Amino acid sequence: MSTLVQLQSLVAVHRHGSVTAAAEALGLSQPAVTRSLQELQSEVGQALLSRQGRRLELTDIGRIMLEHAESLVNQDARAGEELAAWLKSRHAEIRLAASAVPIATILPGAIELVRSTHAQARIRIVESAYPDVIRLFREHAIDLAVGSFPTELRREGYRVESLFSVSMRVALPRGHRLRNRRRLADLRKLPWVVSGSLEASTELFQHAFVQCGLEPPRSVLHCESTASSLQFIEQSRELAGFIAHPLAWEAERAGRISLPPITDPLPGHAVGIFHPSHLSQTTVSMALFSALRLAARRYAQQLAREAG
Repeated sequence: MSTLVQLQSLVAVHRHGSVTAAAEALGLSQPAVTRSLQELQSEVGQALLSRQGRRLELTDIGRIMLEHAESLVNQDARAGEELAAWLKSRHAEIRLAASAVPIATILPGAIELVRSTHAQARIRIVESAYPDVIRLFREHAIDLAVGSFPTELRREGYRVESLFSVSMRVALPRGHRLRNRRRLADLRKLPWVVSGSLEASTELFQHAFVQCGLEPPRSVLHCESTASSLQFIEQSRELAGFIAHPLAWEAERAGRISLPPITDPLPGHAVGIFHPSHLSQTTVSMALFSALRLAARRYAQQLAREAG
């Protein structure tokens, strides 16, 4: 069973950057701190720290472990007992609803991190988006959701944590005659497909044209699935649609669609994690929270590099 000293050692090394400084801060000998870290890593089964120059930095598993360690250290007497429960939660199950964007961007990496700390945990994923996920919560069919959300969700008794923002792109069939146009007005007469839940996606679709002073065109097709919308656009001759940038960019890179360089402001939305505030979270769901945060930070850094 992990001890309070082991947890304190991990937190102190993270804060001070070395075993020597951590030992001094804790009032322990350097060998004692080293031994505590080795025992903790042995119990977890993976390295928690790696040397970067003169500093010791947390590994990905170490970052997830740190969030639990800092919380449990503050609880002092219960720390060892609760961490032991966290380490033993190998057969737990978490049910997650996710929309297309997080599935394509941050979810694979986050699940890999969770699996490395909870090797036998079972993760069930349902592809769904707001507002349909609210029904799944009410039916007790899911524990967490990750995807776009409206601002009023917080006022409706949900805990919401924003992860990153996503812009939309206009997608056209590959090689379309209007693929180089820069204004939405030039595309208004095309038939359009709307993706996502009917109410939310229709509102987003109409707002994109209204804010440019244009009468919204008539949508001829509605698809709950963004992947289905991409398939229809790819295989059509004229169909246009708003597709989230990560999915649109991948499809264009694969030579499936064209993305006109629209200069008009296009809609976007925030992607976040949310669940009813009254639901208590398991150790596996807490680990997934941490992993999604880390994956989102990496994705934001990737977007910044691409923009630069």
